[in-house]
Amino acid sequence: MSWKHFLYMNYWFTQPDTARYSIALIWWIIFAVLIVIGIVCSFLAKRGAFKLSPRALHSFASLGVTMGLLGALFFYFRQKQAYFFAWRFWFLIWFVGLLVWLGTILWHVFRRVTASAEEKKEELLRTQYLPKSKA
Repeated sequence: MSWKHFLYMNYWFTQPDTARYSIALIWWIIFAVLIVIGIVCSFLAKRGAFKLSPRALHSFASLGVTMGLLGALFFYFRQKQAYFFAWRFWFLIWFVGLLVWLGTILWHVFRRVTASAEEKKEELLRTQYLPKSKA
């Protein structure tokens, strides 16, 4: 397959052939791994046994489960050759959505969480020498 196919609208909006067994197996494993990652992150968020904030873990959990199920659904439609839902542009939308969602979660984890941790550290240094109430 040539990269030139990606530039034509006909490629994105036509009915694709079903995937061969080895390729289909790889896609199903990818979707299953996403779902398992989502379940594990949800479990870790409830237990609080991880360095990341529970909010970030819940975000990773919802990303994994949602994108795993949506990807599996679109791939199922492709394998069954359902008319509109089997087109390749659904996987393009799915992949772009996955990247955007993952990017926002990572931005939150690396920018906002580290900034709030630094603010807490500065607040602790400021209040360290202030008198405390006796009550």
